[in-house]
Order: sequence, then structure tokens, then C-alpha cells
Amino acid sequence: MIINVEVDTSGMKAHIDRIIKALRGECLEAIADGVRIAINDIFEMQGPGWKDITEETVEYEIEHERSRLKEMIIGRYPKKRIKELRSIQGFPWEPHMILIWTGALRASYIEKNDKYHYEKIDPNDCVIELGSKVEYAGFHQYGTDILPRRAIKLTNSDKLKDIPKMIINALRQVEGDNHESSTIL
Repeated sequence: MIINVEVDTSGMKAHIDRIIKALRGECLEAIADGVRIAINDIFEMQGPGWKDITEETVEYEIEHERSRLKEMIIGRYPKKRIKELRSIQGFPWEPHMILIWTGALRASYIEKNDKYHYEKIDPNDCVIELGSKVEYAGFHQYGTDILPRRAIKLTNSDKLKDIPKMIINALRQVEGDNHESSTIL
């Protein structure tokens, strides 16, 4: 014999709808935040798998810097002096930092308000697109005949492991904002 129990789910539906709304909004934002943090770590670690900067690149950048500071520099200074002048000017590039000459490429990936940052969050399809609109980003991402590939890949980043915690915290925040007692998690 089967005994049926009637359950009024009208209260649960509203609760579930709030959870879904959170996943489509605040949680997607939390995921995007985690991805931006992970991308910053890739720049800081210079890879993984990125080829070192060649001497030719260092020389090119120093020559470029010399021409940029032409009005301040009289004659040709040795590399050490150029580095000092660069430091005085607040120029962020250091010869050992791969893909961080001016900082524009990194900023375009990680700073939401950067004019070259691309981010689209579609709560209806639960899709996050994040990238760079810097014209030379593709050269680094895919490589060229003369430029080695230095792709932004988020495969084994420790920061990606933090994303589920960020989602849970976003859910808790939404639940706290929408309900007297937290019952989501």
C-alpha cells in the first residue's frame, strides 16, 4: 500500500527562483572576479610555459624607451642608466617581466573599468566572456612567425580552485539579502 503525502511547494519555488537569480547574477560576477584574479596570477608568474624575452626584444624596448625619453636623454646611456631613468619616469617595465612592458595588456584582462577590457556576462544563458580588446593581444595569445605564443590559459590555477568558495559566498550574500534566515547552504 502506498500512502501519498501532499507537499505545498509554493514557498520553495520562490526560494529556488531566488537561488537561480543569484546564480545568474551575483554568482557569475563572482566567477568573473575569480577568473580576473587567476589571469593576474598568470602575468605575475610569467606563464606557465611562456618563453623568456629575447635579448633582441630587450634591446628593442630599450631603444624604444630611449626615443620616448629623447628630450630628457642626451647621447646614449648604458642599460643601467636607462633603467634608472625609466624608474624615475614611473615606467613599470622590467626586463624580466614577460608581456608587461607598459602594463596595458595585463590591465585589459584584469581591470573591469579598463577601456580595452572585454567582459560579457549573460545571466540568461549562464555565460561569461572575458578578454582583451588590445590590438596586439592576439599576437601573444596565438603567436606569430616571429613572436612566440604566450597564451593566457586557466587550467591549473590555484585561484580557480577558489571560485566555488566565491560562488558560495555570493549565494550566502544573496540569501542574507533576500531572506531573514540563511537556509541555502
